[in-house]
Amino acid sequence: MGQRRAIVGAAIGLFALLSLLPPLLLLASAFSGEEGFTAARLQNLLLDSRQLGLLWNSIQVGAGSALVAALIGAPVAWLLSRTDLPLKGAFTLLAVAPIIVPPYVTGIAYTELVNELVRELDLTFLGIAGIPGCIFLEAASLFPLVVLLAAKGFRSVDGAAEEAALLARGCFASFLAVTLRLALPAILAGTLFVFVFAFSDFSIPDFLSFAATSDRPAQVFATEVYLQFATYRSSPDAAAASLPLVLLVVLAVLLLLRLEGRGDYVVPGTLRVQPAERRLGAWKGPAVFFMILVSALGTLLPLVQLLRWALRAGPRGRLAAFDAAFLEAGGDIGRSLLLSAGAGLLMAAIGFLVAYGVVRGRSRRASRLLAALALLPVAFPAVMMSIGQIRFWNHPLNPLADLVYPSSVLVLLTYAGRFLPFAVLTLRASLRSVDPALEDASALAGRGFARTLARVTGPAAARGLATAVLVGFLLSMRELDTVTLLPAGSDTLPHRVYSMVHTSRDSIIAALCLVLVTASAVPLLIYRFVLARKVEVI
Repeated sequence: MGQRRAIVGAAIGLFALLSLLPPLLLLASAFSGEEGFTAARLQNLLLDSRQLGLLWNSIQVGAGSALVAALIGAPVAWLLSRTDLPLKGAFTLLAVAPIIVPPYVTGIAYTELVNELVRELDLTFLGIAGIPGCIFLEAASLFPLVVLLAAKGFRSVDGAAEEAALLARGCFASFLAVTLRLALPAILAGTLFVFVFAFSDFSIPDFLSFAATSDRPAQVFATEVYLQFATYRSSPDAAAASLPLVLLVVLAVLLLLRLEGRGDYVVPGTLRVQPAERRLGAWKGPAVFFMILVSALGTLLPLVQLLRWALRAGPRGRLAAFDAAFLEAGGDIGRSLLLSAGAGLLMAAIGFLVAYGVVRGRSRRASRLLAALALLPVAFPAVMMSIGQIRFWNHPLNPLADLVYPSSVLVLLTYAGRFLPFAVLTLRASLRSVDPALEDASALAGRGFARTLARVTGPAAARGLATAVLVGFLLSMRELDTVTLLPAGSDTLPHRVYSMVHTSRDSIIAALCLVLVTASAVPLLIYRFVLARKVEVI
């Protein structure tokens, strides 16, 4: 028992150090009064009409993106998880593929496509700009979150309840009354995650503010937080500017916590029966067309446009852009791969032990509190997390400041701090499927807690661990918001793309975007076809 408490406690401490302490200390600085009376600072920042306008823009982007993602993701999840849809394997990969295409890469591709159409066909009415442009790009990139969670919800619906409702009320009524109602918590959870990411995103509004094809600006509250620190170097003001974002996202996280634990979709008094696959019949053609349209808009069209852009014939041939990309940014590509892989491994190791504390906690109340704390970092905007890490690791009282702050280690720790909640969520679901009796038997055989984890629990949750590493890697590879302010963040591939797109429209940008997507896609394909025989979440 002592060994278990020490190991799990150490992991929880590391989680708090990486994910909770930096942003909480930054928030505390807004009330510290170190740069004047804090109440005046908050009043100036939060009650200004411009601030309220930016906040309203952020709400529109978050809510609009979540709504569009839900309207797309829920039908896609149902078609993939519950029907006889043709080419289901290919459509599954295409449905989750936007996860590896960062929103700003999708924005770059669509902006270039619109520019081409305007130049060649004189379609001047086209444009991706303002709040509608942000909603389109965020939803196109984030709707797979709804697909992944909703698919689990649809698969977990009790088949016996469905069949009973089908006999009594008919197909459509039974779908609304049973299938959709019981899967709704999972759909809402995915929708809330989309809201959280889109509401606090910095990259797309910043990109559209200078690359838009119209004069409609796309200013949101996250850009204000960035401005307060990047321009004025004031972390207390940046923290104060973050408060509206944090408060609204905390409300979304509280809703997520309410939805947590509602993953048991069995009607009380019945035994779980696997739901039957539904035949599409005459709707098969429209369903395939819908999936092709979603796949084209979310994945195929942006990637084809980037490939066309990168392969435009130049003085040195069609592959010159790729040669220049590797020559100019080869170090950034390798660094991003190593940092993302390291972050994924670190997240899986810490997340496994934190998830163990949640699932195997002796007290139900303590487990629920730990689960809430594990999800809390999602409430902190990425820019705020980055500023918090800078403030914490560059503090004069931090003995590791000179070692960590100027190095790539800070990038790795910031990745881990930002995305650890997703590793915990992934591994918690995996650990719930491991029979505690196996661990009890190992303990009776004389193995200590550490050996039991290594010999029994870890191997039993191997797929969950692999998934957590993959999730950490993919999220880190596409992350831009947290690295824009870090000293060593300028040496990563996302920051290289971000910097170049601000200064030029050269085809090397398209080549770098394709390299970024390919570097993320290879581990996902290895996991899909080698480590797991099927896409586990769908």
